[in-house]
Amino acid sequence: MQSAVHEFSVEVLNKQCLLNVEYRAAGVDFVTLCHSESKDDVAQLLLSEGWLLVEPRREKRLAKLVGQYQKAQEKAKEGRVSVGLIHIIYSFLYSLCITKRLYGDSLTV
Repeated sequence: MQSAVHEFSVEVLNKQCLLNVEYRAAGVDFVTLCHSESKDDVAQLLLSEGWLLVEPRREKRLAKLVGQYQKAQEKAKEGRVSVGLIHIIYSFLYSLCITKRLYGDSLTV
């Protein structure tokens, strides 16, 4: 798990990112995080490298996002990339939700 956290850190530390709240549940924001310049989705990058697993969701409005994440996960499986121990619900960025509330939609981590 530390390796997955390290890979996440490599992707976001000292980089400007855009954060979007996808949905809220039980008072917790579940978000996507993209690099501001390239618009690359951080979760999708980590999924394709085998660091994360997708947890399926049934909401129609999230179908496109979940589909993209599942394709990235399949890419990692096909390439026999080792899968990390973290399970996500589109976003592993729970700890950044508080940061989003403090700094708004554009933040540097």
